[in-house]
Amino acid sequence: MKTKPKKWMVYIAVIVVLAILVLMLLSAIFSQKREKEDNQIYEAGVYIKEIPIGDSTIQIQVLLDEKNVTSVEVISGDIEDAMYPLLKPVAEQISEELSAGKPVDEITFSGDSSYTEKLLLDAVEEILQEHRIADNP
Repeated sequence: MKTKPKKWMVYIAVIVVLAILVLMLLSAIFSQKREKEDNQIYEAGVYIKEIPIGDSTIQIQVLLDEKNVTSVEVISGDIEDAMYPLLKPVAEQISEELSAGKPVDEITFSGDSSYTEKLLLDAVEEILQEHRIADNP
């Protein structure tokens, strides 16, 4: 005589299999998230820093993704472009170099605009330090 398995044993087997599948799925999701976080260097976002120049201030906007600087831009504060004509071109040059993957430390200053470059690079470097993920160098 063959004995039929009891219904409750089948239910338990189905529940155990489903629980194992759910655990495997959760494990895969969290391991992918952890890998992504391990590769992340910066908190992605748009960050603004005010820089005093004389009696006025300018704002530097830095756009970061998880690994590098995407752009650096001067947002006109209460300073007119005629007063400081080098700000925007220098910011564009710095933006190009940083978005190409060049580290802040390796950007060299040209003779004509070295003060402006140093001023902007210091602000960018402060933003990078403030928004660096703690586990990454």
